[in-house]
Amino acid sequence: MNKTAIGLVTCLAITIIISACQQDQYKSFDGGGDVDDSTAPIAIVNNDTVTLKEYNRALNNHGWHRQENLDTMNFKKEVLHNHLVYRSARIKAEDYPLEMTEEIQERLDDHLNGILRKMLFENHVETRVEVSDEEVQEYYNSNQGRFYRPVEAEVAHIYFDFERTEIPDSGDMDSTALDELRDSLTRERANEVYARLQGGQSFEKMARAFSDDKASAEQGGYFRALNQGQLEPALDTVIFSSIEVGKVSEPIKTEYGYHIIKVLERSGDDYAPLDDDLREFIRNELLSTKTRAEAARYFDSLVAVSDIQYNMDFIQGDIEMSDSDWVIIMHEKDTIYYPEYEKRRDRELRKDPRIQETMIFKREIIGQIASTWMLILEARKHGYHESEEYLQAKEDFLYQERLNKLMKQRQAKDYEPIDSQIAAYYEVHKDDFAENRMISIQQVILENKTTAEEVQAKLDSGANFYETALEYYPADEEEIKKMAINLGWISKDDISPDFFNEIYELETGEISEPIKTEWGYHIVKVLGKKGVQPLESVRIEIRKKLMQDYKDSIEAQWSEQMLEGVEIRVDKDLFNEFIFHKEWLPKPDFSKMFPRY
Repeated sequence: MNKTAIGLVTCLAITIIISACQQDQYKSFDGGGDVDDSTAPIAIVNNDTVTLKEYNRALNNHGWHRQENLDTMNFKKEVLHNHLVYRSARIKAEDYPLEMTEEIQERLDDHLNGILRKMLFENHVETRVEVSDEEVQEYYNSNQGRFYRPVEAEVAHIYFDFERTEIPDSGDMDSTALDELRDSLTRERANEVYARLQGGQSFEKMARAFSDDKASAEQGGYFRALNQGQLEPALDTVIFSSIEVGKVSEPIKTEYGYHIIKVLERSGDDYAPLDDDLREFIRNELLSTKTRAEAARYFDSLVAVSDIQYNMDFIQGDIEMSDSDWVIIMHEKDTIYYPEYEKRRDRELRKDPRIQETMIFKREIIGQIASTWMLILEARKHGYHESEEYLQAKEDFLYQERLNKLMKQRQAKDYEPIDSQIAAYYEVHKDDFAENRMISIQQVILENKTTAEEVQAKLDSGANFYETALEYYPADEEEIKKMAINLGWISKDDISPDFFNEIYELETGEISEPIKTEWGYHIVKVLGKKGVQPLESVRIEIRKKLMQDYKDSIEAQWSEQMLEGVEIRVDKDLFNEFIFHKEWLPKPDFSKMFPRY
């Protein structure tokens, strides 16, 4: 959205809020809320409470931290308005009419069948699987190799780069001699710093002052955690064998320069202890394995009693099928008809139109249908389709469909501005497409209206403008007349702005009627204009602007409709005081993530 459109929407949002307040639609609280209490209500829409935490999340979703030069109060107003509109829409969605189309019914059936399979899995598979503490301990003892922790060290260093060592004027030295000199000078730098360290200087201060590794220097020399074998042998040996933790090495030469190493911490070469985190990790792994095995066993037990029959004539042949033709029969009475196959087939074809409907393809699709419906029928046999969870899932789905339908009304339908609309906008907003407007003119100034009308009549009959101007100009000297008539390129700053705007409306080559000013009556001929882009060069820009304005107007109308008839109360004092709390943002859910061992 461009800045103009954003401004219009923001202004509209604020206007609606102010207007609603004036109409006593937004009734105020007592102002007793606590800005640090995430559960404090900032607004109530009918009986639906908006807490500060929810409003804080809305601010974040609208890009609180991404806004530049944020007008805090207007931004807060806009977000609150949008959120109140959304809450109002949720309330109105409760009673919004919904036509059950074939597409909605298909999605509803898929959703509810998924709920049935989930309930069957939870009640007949998951409840039969347990993992004891003894099993966890046994797995840990038998698979300790998985939990081995290699040697690791936290390392800091001061680095002296060959390339950053300043070399005095080398004269005619060859490359070998230059390398030897560079090595010698770099080693001297390193030895000097090492001597200071031995004299008691702080490692962190020396790193910040002298290390050529600027990234680690800013952190007092801290490099990173390393596993044994990650660095070249000269450094690896020192870090993991030669020096004690907390000690500083002598300068060590590598192909890049010299390093002074300090080992901050060394750990590993052992096994992760069986603490609570590792127990939970192993327990979940064992649960997953046992659950898959139990699910396979349960599935096989259902297959054994389902007496599944396939329509082999359809699978093996190329017969014409209708909606009433069967593809699968279970338990000698439960029938799956051809439309179920069509639905699955069409889904696969949408994924890959190159698929051929071969016998193998049919068998695979019908096998998937049989597996799915075997579980659905089993769930129905247990009455899960009459459970509170199932019925609530159905109501939630239909409510979301109603809400989605209502929310779609805020979206503008296809709209394409016609040429006359674009041209009209251009004429009204020409100043928006002008930069450094200037106009080139010739003029004649006449003392009275009668003479002006006489000159106008001559020009209308075809007289030459310049020659006529010379004839009527009051000056005697030819050069003065020429300069007074030919003003050349002028801007609004050179003459009266009103006079400039009036003559700028003329087209190139056009002659004005007499224009009265304090100097007399002016008749002007326009020789040229610049500064205004022609319509064709800004047509696309205007088209986009008109389309955006149309979209904004539709959304504004929809917002007003959502707020109609809804009682809204806002704690204005709390709103004015509240500022974004970053710590209130939802945290990632790591409950199903475990350490890798």
